[in-house]
Amino acid sequence: MERLPTPHNNLFQLTMSHLPNARSLIETNFSPEVLQAIDLDSLQIEQCDFVDTKLREKQSDLLLSARLRELEGSPTDMAASVYVYVLFEHKSEPDQLTVLQLLSYIVRFWE
Repeated sequence: MERLPTPHNNLFQLTMSHLPNARSLIETNFSPEVLQAIDLDSLQIEQCDFVDTKLREKQSDLLLSARLRELEGSPTDMAASVYVYVLFEHKSEPDQLTVLQLLSYIVRFWE
């Protein structure tokens, strides 16, 4: 694990790099319907980083993957796995451009 220059990011990386902690984050924030579709026993941490190098002082991210469960009535061509992207950013004051910032992360992930 690469050490980041701020304690907030180091704490995030340290705690979320342990699968039980990442799983708990998902279990407490996703709807029951989504949780039913994801096989959390197959949860894995992916080795990648989407945060711009200029922003790493304030941001940290984590990409997880898991298999999807076969649910009754689901299409047969449904993807076999799903990605869960977690972005943590410490903001010391409100930022009106946060939504635009999140959109840029989504676009970067798609690229």
